[in-house]
Amino acid sequence: IAGRVAGFAGWSIDATTGVLEVSDGIEDIRGFAVGRGLHWTATVNRVQEPVREVARAQIARALRSGEPIDLTLTLPHAAGHPVVIRLLGEAVRDERGEVVRIDGAYSDVTHVVAAERGQQRREQKVTARLDQMAVGIVFVSRDWRFTYVNETGQQYLQKGLPELLGKNIWEVFPQIADTEFGRAYRRAMDEGVSASARDYFEPLGAWFEVRAYPIEDGIAVQVVDVSDDQATMLQLEETARRLRAQAALLDAARDSILVVTLDERILYCNASMERASGWELAELKGHRVGDLLYADRPAFDSARRALQVTGHWEGELRRRAKDGRMMLMDCRWQVMSDDQGTPSSVFAVESDITEARSAEDQRYREQRLTSLGTLAGGIAHDLNNVLTPILLGAQLLEAGETDKRRRELLGTIVSGAKRGAQLINQVLQFARGEGGERREVDVAALLREVAALARETLPKTVSVEMDVPGALPHVVGDPTQLFQVLVNLVTNAGDAMPGGGRMTVSARHDRPGARLVLQVTDTGTGMGPETLPRIFEPFFTTKERGRGTGLGLSTSLSIVRAHQGSLEVDSAPGSGSAFTLRLPVVAALRDDPVPGAGRPEVQQGRGERVLIVDDEPDVRRFADEVLRGAGYRTRVAEDGSSAIRLLAESEVDLLLIDMMMPGLGGAETVQRITELVPSLPTVAMSGYDADTATHLRREEHPARFLAKPFSVADLLTVVRGALDARPGAGE
Repeated sequence: IAGRVAGFAGWSIDATTGVLEVSDGIEDIRGFAVGRGLHWTATVNRVQEPVREVARAQIARALRSGEPIDLTLTLPHAAGHPVVIRLLGEAVRDERGEVVRIDGAYSDVTHVVAAERGQQRREQKVTARLDQMAVGIVFVSRDWRFTYVNETGQQYLQKGLPELLGKNIWEVFPQIADTEFGRAYRRAMDEGVSASARDYFEPLGAWFEVRAYPIEDGIAVQVVDVSDDQATMLQLEETARRLRAQAALLDAARDSILVVTLDERILYCNASMERASGWELAELKGHRVGDLLYADRPAFDSARRALQVTGHWEGELRRRAKDGRMMLMDCRWQVMSDDQGTPSSVFAVESDITEARSAEDQRYREQRLTSLGTLAGGIAHDLNNVLTPILLGAQLLEAGETDKRRRELLGTIVSGAKRGAQLINQVLQFARGEGGERREVDVAALLREVAALARETLPKTVSVEMDVPGALPHVVGDPTQLFQVLVNLVTNAGDAMPGGGRMTVSARHDRPGARLVLQVTDTGTGMGPETLPRIFEPFFTTKERGRGTGLGLSTSLSIVRAHQGSLEVDSAPGSGSAFTLRLPVVAALRDDPVPGAGRPEVQQGRGERVLIVDDEPDVRRFADEVLRGAGYRTRVAEDGSSAIRLLAESEVDLLLIDMMMPGLGGAETVQRITELVPSLPTVAMSGYDADTATHLRREEHPARFLAKPFSVADLLTVVRGALDARPGAGE
């Protein structure tokens, strides 16, 4: 035996002498020279027990009967570490069949054994982890044999490893074949897809949920005992069944009734719930009630937390109907328990209070409007008293002014005072619930007034252009309300151009549609698709906090619709906006009126004596100046008592008196003066409304009414008319 092969050596034992011969390779494997010519037993004696006896027995049998030798020995290396040796041997016989020697191989398998042991340790770790899992894990080979079952799986299957490993699953559990479990296993094995099943398995007396996954060598099955979970579900279904037995009573109730699991899933609803919400039980059952029905999830979650603490909750929630309607519900929720006293579900009774709350809110709104009307009346009186001297003073200055620019400014003041009075009147109409007046409106004049206001109020960086033909048809409507719409559009256009730009106010007659088309365009920032659909919503605004209420465009749209018109918008980011207003035409085309044309000529006074009574000094002063300038003789009094004293001292031809004064009021003053001078003509002034003078309109003493603020022409016309209406005045 000669030669060297790494990790390998040859050996031979003579059957007659028992001498062991080895090749040189043994020295490489063991790290030292092995004695030669020794009896094989001497070498074997160096092997440690218990392998020594096994080696001695196998070699002896091989020499005696020719049996092959296959031994794995752990022997020391010269360096001190162990060497794992695999010893193989085969008998050599002579022509008579007698064993003459044993030839064999001697190989170093240390690394192979180490790798196998490492693999075993890794498999042991995996097995340990799988055994610690709370779910059953089962591996089945492609020929349907158990190859692994963890400890939980053994408990579920009620069998140990010896009863399972290597056994065919269909033979161990023949009842599985026609169950949901068997069908899931075959689908995973045959189709290579994951499959699951949940069912009761009679042989093991439990409910299981399994999921089978295809793997390279077969399938892996995850098994969970869901008997407790199933029992809970059965208890809940039993609760629902008992409730369904009472369905006749529940369906007769007018309130909505729901039964919901503790994890929010709907089990039952009565017929009233179906009718009110549009949902049917089949559509609701199994869905989470918080996600499907309740619009305000935070409010629902808050109610649910309170329910968990006390077992009962009452309150209001907004509920969503199937068609998207929102209903306000008065809710009473109660936690229900099973036969063992364990909380199992929630019983909810809910009443639709949407209409009742709406009616209640309407009452509150009416009360607020009543209060607003009272407040508005007082404010209107004070504001109209403020506007009256402004209007009269501006007109007096305008009449004597020759400078064109000053006349224009005074004209703007006069126009603003008149418009302010109209706006105050509109507030009063709103507070009293009355609609605006309807009369023929010269839209061209209205547009010129709006343009003049825009030029005076908008920044100088915004140019205002007019594109209005000389003749436009008239419309019927409330001029103040239409003016308000146009002012809103102009103001919004100016706000859309913070860096300046061009605004155009235009008008045209859409003859085929008998519509008057007004348009306000700007070169401002424009609006995107996220903003454009919402601009007419009440309280929606893109302006900074404190700069807008979000009511301008919504109010404008309401006014336009009340005039049987339409309001549209076209806009894009960076391209400006165009608001188009269409109103029905109710009169033929007219030329622009000549200034002063159509106004009745105001007749001057003829020395008549007028007593002016008002607690506002500025009103007395300007009324006195207007009447004196028109040829009347005047006396003034600051209150009712002073007026009665003056009347006792001298005669007067007409009484001009404010109806709302401190102390002796206007109505009581007129009554006392009437007792002194029964036929004295009276003009009643008020900054509130004409109703304050209604009780003065009697046959024996008719009174005329002059609303504040009034113009010079209004004052002179009413005074002249009252004087001319006296018996015998025209003779």
